[in-house]
Amino acid sequence: MVLLGWACGEWSEARAVFDQIVERYVSVRDSVAGVAIAPKVFAGSVRNGVWHAPGGESLVAQFLHDAGANYMFNARDGHENVEVPLEEMLAMASQSDAWGVVWHEPAGLDWSAVIDADARYADLVPNTGKIFGANTAECDYFGSWVARPDDMLRNLANLFHPDWVSPVEEPCFVWLDGVPNPSRP
Repeated sequence: MVLLGWACGEWSEARAVFDQIVERYVSVRDSVAGVAIAPKVFAGSVRNGVWHAPGGESLVAQFLHDAGANYMFNARDGHENVEVPLEEMLAMASQSDAWGVVWHEPAGLDWSAVIDADARYADLVPNTGKIFGANTAECDYFGSWVARPDDMLRNLANLFHPDWVSPVEEPCFVWLDGVPNPSRP
């Protein structure tokens, strides 16, 4: 943003807008920093029979951490997606509070859309039955949302800590409807 402002001869205006975004982001991050219980969250999906998840140094991992969540792949180095064996995913899901997905579903994202894509997802539902998702058919996750990190953080922080952070007007991430609440020993 600042670089484009500089290139267009509007550096000070771009810098002022950028500084406001940073201020709002830090405000949300700091508001959940003192929350005693951080939900354990994993992310990702199956592609070509292999589980792929954002690495522990990725932008997604940073957003989840700053939103007051404990990202289950934090120990996995890398900014890119990592491959995780299905057996490890089963163990991780049973220890998690929520699962996050980014999906493209023009008919609307809910549990039936996820399970229709791969029946093995049923084995990965966290004990809480909580799955949150961004439907790229309804929100511009890879475009305008990534360019608004303050709103992205506030959206995620509100999911995990609704008593601490107010919701965004039109959220990108929402809790999915219809998710079964598994009973695991």
